[in-house]
Amino acid sequence: MSGVYTAAMLLVLALLASQPASADQVIEGDAVRIYYDTIGTWNDHDAGKGFQALHDGTWVDWAYWGYPWQLLAFQYRSNDTTDSYYANSNTPSATCTVSGEADISTADWAISSYTYSGESLDLVQTEAWQRDSSAIRVNYHLTAGTSAVERLAVYFEVDPDPDGASGDYTTENDVLDTDGDGIDDLVVSTSSAEGYTLGFGACSPATSQIGHNASWSTNNSATPTLTDNDGASADSAMGIQMVPGVTMAPGEEGDLTFVVIEGTTLDDVEAQWATTDLCGSCDADGDGHQSTWCGGDDCDDTDAAAFPGAHRPSATEGSSISSCGDAAGHSHGGGPERRYGAARWWTPPTSRSPREQRAPLPTEDRRLSDRAGGRSSHVTRTNAGSSRGSGLARGGRQWPAFSSCAGTPTRTCKRSCAKACGSSWGS
Repeated sequence: MSGVYTAAMLLVLALLASQPASADQVIEGDAVRIYYDTIGTWNDHDAGKGFQALHDGTWVDWAYWGYPWQLLAFQYRSNDTTDSYYANSNTPSATCTVSGEADISTADWAISSYTYSGESLDLVQTEAWQRDSSAIRVNYHLTAGTSAVERLAVYFEVDPDPDGASGDYTTENDVLDTDGDGIDDLVVSTSSAEGYTLGFGACSPATSQIGHNASWSTNNSATPTLTDNDGASADSAMGIQMVPGVTMAPGEEGDLTFVVIEGTTLDDVEAQWATTDLCGSCDADGDGHQSTWCGGDDCDDTDAAAFPGAHRPSATEGSSISSCGDAAGHSHGGGPERRYGAARWWTPPTSRSPREQRAPLPTEDRRLSDRAGGRSSHVTRTNAGSSRGSGLARGGRQWPAFSSCAGTPTRTCKRSCAKACGSSWGS
């Protein structure tokens, strides 16, 4: 019996050893730190902490008070079937496979990485921010499996409670069109007591939907109803849904990106959003290697000849090793040893990166005038007060007019002309 028991135990141990290792981790910068749970979501139940920002020497927790709620959900259609998955920090629980937890931080960047897998799609989530910054690039590197993937939606949501220590779980919530182009690009929640503000910036506004979800406590869907509270106070979750509107061929790869920004005031968040360059491409130089801020191994994403293991012509040696790597292909940039194929369709338009190309922010007098008139938006809205609808619909949106897709950024296309622009979004 002892031999049988020993063999059985060895089999159990072998099976356990084959499972992905998972553990809580904290990634910390000078201004922001994030406590992750085992499924890669904000909020570590063991530590009782979540997404925290430093204000006047005190760490303010945005995500753990009340319901420790942060949701990642993704949905797509493959093989004539709609597949839906989520990871939710509240329990915590996940219907997708979670693996590949890693701290891939460098001296200058704080970076976390998690891998999520569905039946026909893998997502690598990378959250990266400079040590002294409170702006975080959230990137999803997606890879289709052996079947084509269409009607993809990736959704990120958090219940913001910066005043939770005093028992107040409400925030002042708004959706803003910060550059006045008729498409909302920044959703914010502001502390009623201190004015601290958290925002999600859409790197590709035309294929994103942003707003607040009043039914968040029962939602694990990638397609919730998001609305604009116009600055009103409510206990609602803040969310961003990214819908690239393409069909991924088997094995195809690409990236979806948005930016999380925390600041002392709403003005602070808007100023950071107006100047951030975090919406840039993961592979700006097109050499097939992701930049370190996306969790890749390219420490110089402006030079296609610079990546780990690359050789350059040299007058004395015939060739020399790129500054981003050595002969063994080891990165000097601090990123993981990982190479991705070039993304073809969801790289943010160059006209929106860097974001300093945006129009100047309105003056404080303009903002006060807007709010005095009962409108919290900083610019004239084309869809004021309208619900954004649910699912892949974009109810109430007045799209910019256009006559041709030739030479026109995809973001200016109407939904009715999506196919003419080479996109299947909305079909």
